[in-house]
Amino acid sequence: MARKNRCTLCGGKVSPSGICMECGWDNTKNDEKYHLNTHNEGGMKLHSGDCEDMLNRENPRKRARKEQLRMSRETSSGDSRTKSGAGAGASQTRAGSKAGKKTAASRQKANSGQSQKDGTAPRKKHRLLRWIVILFVIFELFGNAFFDLFADALDALEDATYEIRYEIRYALEELGFWEEDYADEGGWSDEDIRSVNEDLEEAAEAAGDPYWSSSDSEERPERREWDEDFEGHVSMELPQGYYYVGYEIPVGVYQLECLTDTAWVSVYRTDEAGYYDYWLLYSEEEQTAYPDYMDGEECPWYELSPVISLEENMVLVVEGMSSMVWLTGEGEGMDSLVEHEEQNLENWLLDEEETLTVGQGGFKAGAYDVVAYGDDPVAYVEIESEDGYYSEILLGGEWVEFLRFPFAEGDMVTVTLYSDDTEVWLLPSW
Repeated sequence: MARKNRCTLCGGKVSPSGICMECGWDNTKNDEKYHLNTHNEGGMKLHSGDCEDMLNRENPRKRARKEQLRMSRETSSGDSRTKSGAGAGASQTRAGSKAGKKTAASRQKANSGQSQKDGTAPRKKHRLLRWIVILFVIFELFGNAFFDLFADALDALEDATYEIRYEIRYALEELGFWEEDYADEGGWSDEDIRSVNEDLEEAAEAAGDPYWSSSDSEERPERREWDEDFEGHVSMELPQGYYYVGYEIPVGVYQLECLTDTAWVSVYRTDEAGYYDYWLLYSEEEQTAYPDYMDGEECPWYELSPVISLEENMVLVVEGMSSMVWLTGEGEGMDSLVEHEEQNLENWLLDEEETLTVGQGGFKAGAYDVVAYGDDPVAYVEIESEDGYYSEILLGGEWVEFLRFPFAEGDMVTVTLYSDDTEVWLLPSW
C-alpha cells in the first residue's frame, strides 16, 4: 500500500482486511501483484496455465456472491449457516460502499457550509427576510385600523362589564345585601348635603342675612305673578355662567325657573359674607322621570326657586350644560346696568397635553368666556385653585359656552376633548 492504512484509490481509511471503508476498494492488490487488463509478463506469475484462460475464468468472488444470493432465497435471512467466507467479504465490501456514500454526503454538506461562509445566503434567511417585509407592509397599511379596532373592542368590553356589575349591584340591593353609599364614589351623600345646608344657614344667620332660604326645603315654592307692564320688569334667559348684579342683572327681586333638564344655581357675595344661597332646580319633565330611576322616590327638588333679592356685590352662578333657566322679576331696569372695565386680556387656546396656570406665561387673571368650537363639539374643562378646590365646566350640544368665569391667580386649567374637531378657547369677557 502506498500509505499505511490509507486507500490507494481515494485516500480513505482501510480495514485490517485491506478493504477501503469509504469506497470499498481492495487494497491488497498492489502494482507488483495486480495488473488491470495487462499481462504480467515480466513480473511474478501467480497462476498456472495461460493468462487468457485465467481472465475468462469466472471470478471466485462473483461466484461466491451468486451462491450467497441463491442461498438467501432458499433460506431465511437470519440463518448464519448460509453465510460463507466469501459472503462475509462481500458484506464488508457493501459496508465500505455505504460508508463511502455517507462520507460523500458529509463532504457535500461540508461544501454547502463552506459556500455559506463564502457569502451565499441560505434559503431560510431569504424566507425570513421576505416575511419581515410582508409584515412591515401590512402594518403600514392596516396598523391604525387594527389599533382602532382593538381600542373599540376594549371599550365594548368595559361597557359590557360595567352593565354586568350594575345588574349584580341592583339585584343585591333588591335582596337587601347592598346599601349604596354615594360618598364612597366621590359624590355627596344625603348626610353631606344636610351638613352643608346647616353650615350655610348658620353662616347666613350670623351675618344677619334676611334672604336665606334652604334649597333642601320640602315645601314647593309658590310662583310669583309679576306685573309685565311695570317699568322695571325683567324677564331673561340665563345660559350657564356668572352674572354680576348691576352689570348683567339689575338690582331687584326675582324668581328663577328651570325649563329643561336640571340646573345648579347659587348666589354669593363678593364681600366678606361669602355664599348667600343655592338651589338645585329640576324641570317638570325631570321631576316626572325621577321616580323611574330612583326606585319610586318622589323628587325632592322643584323647577322654581324661592323669591330672592339680588343686591350689589352679589354674583348669580348658573351651572347646567343642557338646562334653560329663566329669570323673572322686578328691579331697577336694564337701563341701570353699567359696563365692566376693560381687562386687556388675550385669547388662549386650551391644549389637552398642556396645563395652563394663571399668572404664568402671560396668562393673566380675569373673567373669560370658555367657548367650544367645532361641528359637534364636546369638551370638559377643569379648574383647580391654589386651595385645592375644583370647578368643572362641561360643553356640548347647543350649550357650547360658559360665560364670565373668574380665573384667579394660581388656577390650573386642563381640558379633555371628546371629538376630533373640537377646540376650546378662553376669550376675555370684557
